[in-house]
Amino acid sequence: MQIKFFWYKIINKYYNKIIVFLIVAKNQYINNNSLAKKIRLFLKPFAEEDAAFLIELYNTPKFLKFVGDRNLHKEGDAVKFIQDKMISQMEKMGFGNYVIINKESGEKMGGIGIFVRENIEVADIGFSLLPKYEGNGFVF
Repeated sequence: MQIKFFWYKIINKYYNKIIVFLIVAKNQYINNNSLAKKIRLFLKPFAEEDAAFLIELYNTPKFLKFVGDRNLHKEGDAVKFIQDKMISQMEKMGFGNYVIINKESGEKMGGIGIFVRENIEVADIGFSLLPKYEGNGFVF
């Protein structure tokens, strides 16, 4: 599937701004010209070592309800999913899926990214959080 050039330009132009907007705490104001003081989250591309976390994340009740069952129940299946879907998209398109990490605790909280989907003509922005992080002002 090809992304239309127009959308690809928009995604490339605004991607970092979208991510920074999403990781800056809700209702926080940037004081003293220091964005780093306000950032509560880090992002890193999904990698094979995140397979166990991906299984936990993609099998939460809300993920299953709103996104669907990806049939990821074994670590080997999750590693293959990361390789075939996430890493390959990152290599091919230059963007993909990232693990959301809590800056303070270092815990993996969820995933966020821009996705190319077979049934959608333009890229799709999506996120998911483990239930214990929902409603804390991180993404909604």
